[in-house]
Amino acid sequence: MTDTREPTPRLGPHGLWCSLPTTYATEILARSGFDWLCVDLQHGFFTAGDLLSVMQTADATATPVLVRVEHPESLVIHRALDAGARGIIFPSIETGEQAARAAALCRYPPRGVRSWGPARLMLGKPDYTPASADDDALCFVMIESRRALDNLDDILTVDGVDGVLVGPSDLAIDQGLPPSPLPVEGRHREALAHIAAQASERGVIPAVFADSPQGVHAYRELGYELFGVGNDAGLLRSAALHLLQQLQRAELPDPV
Repeated sequence: MTDTREPTPRLGPHGLWCSLPTTYATEILARSGFDWLCVDLQHGFFTAGDLLSVMQTADATATPVLVRVEHPESLVIHRALDAGARGIIFPSIETGEQAARAAALCRYPPRGVRSWGPARLMLGKPDYTPASADDDALCFVMIESRRALDNLDDILTVDGVDGVLVGPSDLAIDQGLPPSPLPVEGRHREALAHIAAQASERGVIPAVFADSPQGVHAYRELGYELFGVGNDAGLLRSAALHLLQQLQRAELPDPV
């Protein structure tokens, strides 16, 4: 079956995850040229109080920001959208009913249940309306379990679900495998390919946290279109370790 819904507003393919609650780190990433950022309230160290300053920082470079909330019924969802988030990522979605609730939280009535409070948003968009906001907001639901796979068709056919974001390590754990950011040959890889194919067929964006250029290549071959390619803490640690290794290999004279 092919979905006939209107095309979803698209983001560029490559995004970075933000877990360090500092606007300076956000600014560095926003000015790096990646297509979008994800502020992680689930596993990062941001709080709801950090959202406004983060959005203002990203706005300086017109970098879209997604916010991954702590759980599907988080009270911060409307505050994130009012602060300027382009969309919300909902973790641990396993049923069509949960997906429908997530989509409703991102839209104003009659399509959803979002509450009216766009004080900041109307500063830059005097013609801001519920309809225009509904068209711009993105709702991503995370597929991370065998139960979600069993209910995938129900999830993908929910009006207002714009994308599915796969957590490959959580999916691997739920299948009795060690966590892995890359596809594991066998049922893990088969499930990942199935999700991407079904999402694309229904006009839903297939997204994944790929974690590396190697991951992007592997997941693109499976049909994915949107990629989380790394996170600020990991990039900082990687650069620090690389610098240390260079220093340890260098034969430098002792300081006088």
